[in-house]
Amino acid sequence: MADVTGVVHHINLSVSDLDRSESWYRELFGLTELARMTAEDGAWSKVILRHSSGLLVGLTQHERNDAKQFEEWRCGTDHVALAVADVEALQQWSARLDQLGVEHSPVKSTPIGSLITIRDPDNIQLELYAPNP
Repeated sequence: MADVTGVVHHINLSVSDLDRSESWYRELFGLTELARMTAEDGAWSKVILRHSSGLLVGLTQHERNDAKQFEEWRCGTDHVALAVADVEALQQWSARLDQLGVEHSPVKSTPIGSLITIRDPDNIQLELYAPNP
């Protein structure tokens, strides 16, 4: 069996307002637009954004989206954790989040690393994560 590389190629998130979410992700993470598409039947619209690291972030607005806020306790993804270099980087992120007015947790320690938790406009939980050395 062929193995996976361990590198995440992209994430794709369902959002209730594509323009609002695109603006939020672009401003926060410095993403640039790679592609934009709409299903022929209009069932969804999507933008693919690229980070300088190569990570792709897809945001999809489905016509059938009921615009309910994300809740991690339902089946599906609990959260997405994005790696940062170290705890000092987390402290820099904390200052940037404050500057942008993005609510966030304090830096929290776990047995395998430290993190800051934030939520996007649809309440999707994201973590900025510094693994232990």
